[in-house]
Amino acid sequence: MSIAALLGACSSSKKIETRYSKEPSVQELFQGSAPAYPAVKFAHMSDLHVFDKTLGVDTPDFQEYLRHDRKMLKESEEIIQAMFAGIQKQKVNFLILSGDLTKDGERHNHEYLAAMLKKIEAAGTPVYVIPGNHDLRNGDAFKFTQTGRERIPSVELSEFAEIYNDFGYSTALARDPNSLSYVAEPAPGLLLLALDSTKAKQNDLKKHPITYGHFTKETMAWIEEQLILARRNGKPMVAMMHHGIIDHYTANKKYYGEYLVDNNDPIAEVFAKYGVRVVFTGHYHAQDITLRKFDHIAHNPVLYDIETGSPVTYPSPYRIYEIKDNTLYVTSHRVQSIPSQKDFQKFAHQFVLDGTKVMAKDVMAGYNVSAKDQDYLAPLVAVAYVAHLAGDEDASKKPPIDKKKLGFMGSMVYDNRKPLIDSWWEDLSPADNELVIDLK
Repeated sequence: MSIAALLGACSSSKKIETRYSKEPSVQELFQGSAPAYPAVKFAHMSDLHVFDKTLGVDTPDFQEYLRHDRKMLKESEEIIQAMFAGIQKQKVNFLILSGDLTKDGERHNHEYLAAMLKKIEAAGTPVYVIPGNHDLRNGDAFKFTQTGRERIPSVELSEFAEIYNDFGYSTALARDPNSLSYVAEPAPGLLLLALDSTKAKQNDLKKHPITYGHFTKETMAWIEEQLILARRNGKPMVAMMHHGIIDHYTANKKYYGEYLVDNNDPIAEVFAKYGVRVVFTGHYHAQDITLRKFDHIAHNPVLYDIETGSPVTYPSPYRIYEIKDNTLYVTSHRVQSIPSQKDFQKFAHQFVLDGTKVMAKDVMAGYNVSAKDQDYLAPLVAVAYVAHLAGDEDASKKPPIDKKKLGFMGSMVYDNRKPLIDSWWEDLSPADNELVIDLK
């Protein structure tokens, strides 16, 4: 997520024609009792952004890259290994990874991560992956040398499926011919709808990848068929995708619509109609859970979007889910130490605060905001953003602002961004880190 966009484009919402809306027999299929969920325990990580340090970290260009970023890329392997160790102690049945597996889609980093995942699976934890917007056909795939950046190979869609063949694709029950989406059965009686929400096919290998997400008409038809088939087979289905499906703060769509899948509102309704109760997401690097109720649908469904933060962004969280008696228990965990940083949480917190301040100042400088006003406003932006990253925001901790201290341009920029900053402090229902969800 970049703080640099002054205004975000709002994704349009168009009505989605489905068999549910056209065929009474399909509607009837979803009016009765939902299939029971099996007892299972699994883990969720997102936005790993793995970066092998052999690609160059102690170089001028890499340091400049970090100046405009907030990811702890240099520490990525240590953090992820610590996370894997914590997950293995939980003795889960499987692990899901909801996209942005690599820094910028470098084939080297994909292969590097796949080797790590093979060790996880060898220890008894199957892994299921999907791509994120950074992972495919990425024009920012570079290695860093003392003399500059050097472009290295990214991966095509077919190469991604080949590299991660052992992590969802080889055991898929169904594959979408138009994307990297698939259906798996990670535990007996539970189906996983693993969705590729990227626009990777439209990427230009000489430019930044497209941040926005979408599903083509063909992929939406495939999704609907899988939802119908799951119900006919009497198996509940959960979904994972990289982009959010429900707004995570009130200004989400206005300022950062690219972090929600295009047409997210009608797509969320499709999922709800077809009995999906939870969608596991990532992308924004925040620890946030949000929900939507659909009272106008006959069986009054509720859909939860469970977004999990990134290992390389404070608070470096992962989630453990346990289903018992048709109830989903959500718990959240944080990496506390890594070999290079014993007090890792303190380090990570300061890293993202400092990085966000720098990025906020860079944006304000472009609008001729005075250095004095930048110094005053940047910490307010950073503290609000970090509050949203951690989840369970406490608006009582929101620092006051005295606009009398601001010059003309500082005041203008603040007024423009105030709805976003305020919404980062507003914690939409439900709780973000510990939660119990009735799946019935």
